[in-house]
Amino acid sequence: MSQVPTPNLQVEGADADSSGFDVIDEWGRMVPDPDRWPSSVDGNGFTEVANKVHSMGLKFGIHVMRGISTQAVNANTLILDTKTGEAFEEGRKKWTAQDIGIKERPCSWMPHGFMSVNTTARAGAAFLRSLYTQYAEWGVDFGIFAAANMIGATGLKGKSWPDLDMLPLGWLTDPESNEGPHRITNLTPDEQKSQVTLWSMAKSPLMFGGDVRNLDNATYYLITNEIFPYVTNGARSWIATGRDGEVYLAFFNVNTDQTEITAMTSDMAKSVQCLTGK
Repeated sequence: MSQVPTPNLQVEGADADSSGFDVIDEWGRMVPDPDRWPSSVDGNGFTEVANKVHSMGLKFGIHVMRGISTQAVNANTLILDTKTGEAFEEGRKKWTAQDIGIKERPCSWMPHGFMSVNTTARAGAAFLRSLYTQYAEWGVDFGIFAAANMIGATGLKGKSWPDLDMLPLGWLTDPESNEGPHRITNLTPDEQKSQVTLWSMAKSPLMFGGDVRNLDNATYYLITNEIFPYVTNGARSWIATGRDGEVYLAFFNVNTDQTEITAMTSDMAKSVQCLTGK
């Protein structure tokens, strides 16, 4: 099934989180902006990106808003029936986005951009099924971290992942602006290191919020540092430097049982280098 993205243009009077910036296919489903993701053209979506991620031995996930795009409702797009490959029909009627979108229940994060779907209607369930089919075709491994059965997913009584949100590093766009990116992060180098460290210690997903097309060496080093993935086992360490350059190292056992913790001097040296940049 071909996907025909609509132009990524702001509609008159659009808010920063509104449908004027969405790119949707003929079935009202969100697709990557071809200007930012050239490999997504011709209905490829994130397929090539997922293949690249998988080739590195990693899992590929996406961050999506719940519900249906306001732009899809405004355009009144048809709903895909994945069982037939055609528009969903029931009661001699072809159902559309306006039939399933609940305008009275907008997305709390992007109230102008997304709204809830009426899942009590078979057409609403068909729309959600078409989304999951789309993600599977792209090669997406997961879109809900808490259901991913991975380290950290059992946090908060097993109902959510400790998601501390995007890492505002590198080349960014200001809030309330969809034109850009146009500035470097306002965080100092030390603040950036502290944030990545805290996110890692909390087992939060590390979601890079900057422009991956414009990475300076410092940002690239920070988000690809081999040390950070290793904070997800049963031990934690914290390193701090004193006024005279002395180094303080603390270990934390987060297992329920007593555990002997050891560390290699060479590994500690790497951690100190990461902390001090020397």
